[in-house]
Amino acid sequence: CTGSIVGWRADVVHIHDMVCLSGGYLAARKLGVPFIYDAHELETHTNYQLRRLTWLFIDRYQNALIRRAAKVVTVCESIAEWLSRKYGIDRPTVILNTPDLDVSENTGTCNETLRTYLGLADSEKLAVYVGAVTIDRGLEICVEALQYTPGIHLALVGSRYSVTEELLVRLADQFGVSERLHLVDPVPGNLVVPFVRSATFSLIPIQNVCLSYYYCMPNKLLESVVGGLPVAIARLKELKSFLEKFPVGIEMDESSPKSIALAMQRLSREADKYRPTDDQISAIISCYGWDSQRAKLVRLYDGLTSSLSN
Repeated sequence: CTGSIVGWRADVVHIHDMVCLSGGYLAARKLGVPFIYDAHELETHTNYQLRRLTWLFIDRYQNALIRRAAKVVTVCESIAEWLSRKYGIDRPTVILNTPDLDVSENTGTCNETLRTYLGLADSEKLAVYVGAVTIDRGLEICVEALQYTPGIHLALVGSRYSVTEELLVRLADQFGVSERLHLVDPVPGNLVVPFVRSATFSLIPIQNVCLSYYYCMPNKLLESVVGGLPVAIARLKELKSFLEKFPVGIEMDESSPKSIALAMQRLSREADKYRPTDDQISAIISCYGWDSQRAKLVRLYDGLTSSLSN
């Protein structure tokens, strides 16, 4: 891997995530060029089940190399602040993990919506979750919440981890809600917004099991609100900050089936109250969309390359 990077004769080595850090660092040294460390999450605070000695090694490994980076990039303000404080480095540049949110320029065509795919009438209430169907996303709690929300359907749109899928099917049968739980295969990224926008509202029940999750800023939040959906969010730092700036949804206790049920009932009744307006959607796209994130990345590269030429 290092040899291949050296062969490309790069001006800057951009290292995506910690697993590539040592190889990218060595390649940058051999080339005599700066490197950017792109920390996609807090590697010392994830939901991975690793031994304490492994965690200590990861921390020391990252500490040794992150200080040598010309620039550090990460995915949200909270993680940028944490990395700066923990390792005594300049505050990293935040490049959000966001898709192209300008749906007016979306070249994808969507032949059907989620609602038509499921065969649901416009009058039926439909909650949607977008993302991987896997552990620590709160999906089993949402299925349990369905027993307290008669008449509300829940669609999970995304790739499915088989163990989690089997658990959700068993729980739906146990709680008598199988006919209102829908497992939907993922759609191409450029079709997510037009596909899910026919739902009544979006659920984001990510569990607060580690700092990476507490600080997460998922692109599915942005896709939901740009699609015009009000959202029910977990009590996570970046999600709460988003709602403070754009009041397009409500908070819920992501660990409580009854709290999730109450949030679902409320948004079913008051969806129009929290539905993003056109002005809010435009502001969200301007602030969080890929165009603004790409501009920050270009400025970062321009600053590095200009310093090399001086």
